[in-house]
Amino acid sequence: MNPDKNERRLFEGASGCDVNYAYQQMRETKKRYSKTDGVQGYHIIQSFAPNEVTPDQAFEVSREFVRRYLADKYEVIWSTHLDKNHYHNHIVFNSVSYMDGRKYLSNAKSYYEGIRKCSDEICQEYGLSIISQNLNDKSLTYFEWLSAKKGVASWQSIIKSDIDHAISQSLIYGAFLVAMENMGYELKQGKYIAFRPYGKERFSRGYKLGDEYSEQAIKDRIDGNEFEDMVVVRPRQNFVPYPKRYMPTIEKRYWAWMFRLGLVQKHQSRPKPSKYLKEELLKFERYKEQFKFLKAHSLGTENEFFSYVKSVDETIDKLNGNLAEFKAVLKKNKKLYDAIFALNNFEVASDMYAKGYDMMQKEHDEYRKAKKYLSDHGFKTEEEINSIDAEKTNVYDQISEIKKDINHYKSEKSVCNNIQISMEQIEKKEKMIEERKQEKQERSKNGRTIW
Repeated sequence: MNPDKNERRLFEGASGCDVNYAYQQMRETKKRYSKTDGVQGYHIIQSFAPNEVTPDQAFEVSREFVRRYLADKYEVIWSTHLDKNHYHNHIVFNSVSYMDGRKYLSNAKSYYEGIRKCSDEICQEYGLSIISQNLNDKSLTYFEWLSAKKGVASWQSIIKSDIDHAISQSLIYGAFLVAMENMGYELKQGKYIAFRPYGKERFSRGYKLGDEYSEQAIKDRIDGNEFEDMVVVRPRQNFVPYPKRYMPTIEKRYWAWMFRLGLVQKHQSRPKPSKYLKEELLKFERYKEQFKFLKAHSLGTENEFFSYVKSVDETIDKLNGNLAEFKAVLKKNKKLYDAIFALNNFEVASDMYAKGYDMMQKEHDEYRKAKKYLSDHGFKTEEEINSIDAEKTNVYDQISEIKKDINHYKSEKSVCNNIQISMEQIEKKEKMIEERKQEKQERSKNGRTIW
């Protein structure tokens, strides 16, 4: 019933209850039939394609849906929101019937053959588009089926929906993080981004929600908000033959070792690997990747290699210093940011308390406390308060980028460590093979049996 979304309450309605007292009346129905526990109600959203309907038509569709499917049994309240480029209806109805006290049975069948079917029929009568789908081919995971059967939304679907909304409102990653916090989420930014909404015991990692919800996927989707209509054309790369040149020390060692392994050939002659070399064949992919790394960074000598390792260490130290500075800013301004969080989250609750909803007193007190704190610290106007949000957005974005760079250089450091280990192992193996070769020659000279 937000007046900013439904044109100052022009597009809202109710059936079986009063718009202004729907909550109290629905509660009274539950008490009358002694069914105050379990699912409290159901929320339906009808969305229309952009520019497909007028506000009056959208509202009429919702009213007709309520009349056909709910009005003779359940208390219902609904509203048409016009704050997006696609108009959409919100419909909320009591889980307990005011006619006979029976609870609404929610499952996949009641959704597809009841709610969905009724809504689609009305839309078709009005000449509106619907989502074409073969209901018989609809398959649900066990978790989705169980959630539908119990009539509740899963935490996973709630978190994904909120992430989608935050992405749609953000142009940079920092703004997305702030938006999630403003919706009541606690964030964990380690190796993986994780979200914990108010009321959930554990964090949910983004990548486990689906391919579109990993940290990188979220960043890509945010980038798409700004450049979704751009087509990037990459110039065709002309083939440049690799010039013959002097082969540096490390490169020569890798080539020699791969030749011994039979991975590169000379005159199509494949040397038979010894039992020592056979073990190394299992490590081929690692050697190949290490060789590519050396080539990509033009590390041809041991001096160049160790100099690069040192520069990576220095870069990581510098980035950790920058990260500590931004974290210090977050720590310093924590109370300020918490006040902004309370202001954004409890404003509606505070308004409800002012209208007589006493159960919102705690949220109302938090809202007033946050507002006083901001005022005492010189942040009174909306512009001044928005400046704090903008600063927090920037800090989060910088922290995210620094962590990304740190992970990149840590990965390179790991490759360098493995290269160093490999070079030592290769040298040791070459020495062992040479010793075995000399031993074989000595035995041959002495006329002894060669095993």
